Amino acid sequence: MYRNDYRAGGFKILSAIDSRGNRIFKHILASTLLLVLASFLPYLFGLSGLRFGIGSLLFGIIPLMVSVQLFFSRSDRDTAGFSERPLPTCRCF
Repeated sequence: MYRNDYRAGGFKILSAIDSRGNRIFKHILASTLLLVLASFLPYLFGLSGLRFGIGSLLFGIIPLMVSVQLFFSRSDRDTAGFSERPLPTCRCF
């Protein structure tokens, strides 16, 4: 979104270096997968109950679906507005 501004300012961030976004979307998908796995680990090691395991998977599916959608679309149009709209999990509070 602000790729040209960062490039003009001399900042070497990933969105300014990778103009097509291949590395960015790989990082988003990989970090989301690791986050879902990390949230499920307490259940796998027996440190939490079945409700926690099911809840961590259910609430982990939502950001995983968003990151998979971004990974396959690879479009700036799809990324615009993600910070402005709440995730479905936030609507229950």
